Amino acid sequence: MLRRRTLNSQCPTLNFFGFTLLELLVVLAIMAMLTGMSVPAISGYIKGARLKGGAREIASALRLARTMAITKRDIYSVDFDIANRQFWIEWSGNVVGETYTLPDTIDIRRPGAIYNEDDYITFVNNQADFKATGGLSGTSGSVWVADKNDNYKRIGVSNTTGRVIVDEEINP
Repeated sequence: MLRRRTLNSQCPTLNFFGFTLLELLVVLAIMAMLTGMSVPAISGYIKGARLKGGAREIASALRLARTMAITKRDIYSVDFDIANRQFWIEWSGNVVGETYTLPDTIDIRRPGAIYNEDDYITFVNNQADFKATGGLSGTSGSVWVADKNDNYKRIGVSNTTGRVIVDEEINP
């Protein structure tokens, strides 16, 4: 509370306005408590955003390869390198564009298949091939991404239409 204080009652010209030290300390303590409560919530949000961002990057690459296959009337594929957490778009054995790398906190893995890399990606040879019609050559497939807290997202592709779907977060 802002109070008028006089230094000397006989000298009314020396008036000071201000807060007491106790009031300032109470405000600082409240601010520290609010900051302490908000940090865990923000860090949890950032971790979830990284997983969602990694899944969206893969989905975007799959959608781009499908669009290129339809537009160019040729086969385009998205290849995955599980060990290095990388993926890229290929056409006739050549890399189109750039190679994408997932953040260090995101892995390509799936629940229940932690030790078998063959199950992380259900596309044949870890490669999603899109035909000129937009569909996959082969069966439907999916890619799983996970963070260090074992939260998972699945990116699925339909074989007939080539539709790419990112499932909501799965926490087995």
